Amino acid sequence: MIEIDPVKCVGCGACVRICPPKALTIEVNEKETILKYFIGRCIFCWMCVQTCPQKAIKTTNKFELSAVDVHELQMELVHNTVKCRVCGKPFITSKFVKEVGRRLNGGFKDDLLYVCPTCRRKLTAKKIATKVTGVE
Repeated sequence: MIEIDPVKCVGCGACVRICPPKALTIEVNEKETILKYFIGRCIFCWMCVQTCPQKAIKTTNKFELSAVDVHELQMELVHNTVKCRVCGKPFITSKFVKEVGRRLNGGFKDDLLYVCPTCRRKLTAKKIATKVTGVE
């Protein structure tokens, strides 16, 4: 089975997108983003291990994975969720926003890090239209 390091994981969801049997899922709600790993569905392809940009997922030698209760086969990792400063919709984890800010080293306006992709597109389109037409 795999192990996910809660310190390294930023909740980006790369592992969820690559997982063929959907053993890894992610739920975003108002306060939390929950990364779930259901061992019973995992085919042990390790694609998540290879994909994780933070190297937060590693393989283990644990192979005796039987359980009496199905809930014993599920693990969860909980992150705090950030809400868009424009529309208020929850969209990403706070650890992910901090990691992106760290990697960009000030190359991106910090206030835009807290804007969801939809609102960011609208703000960018508005700025371009204003520059082209000169009208706000």
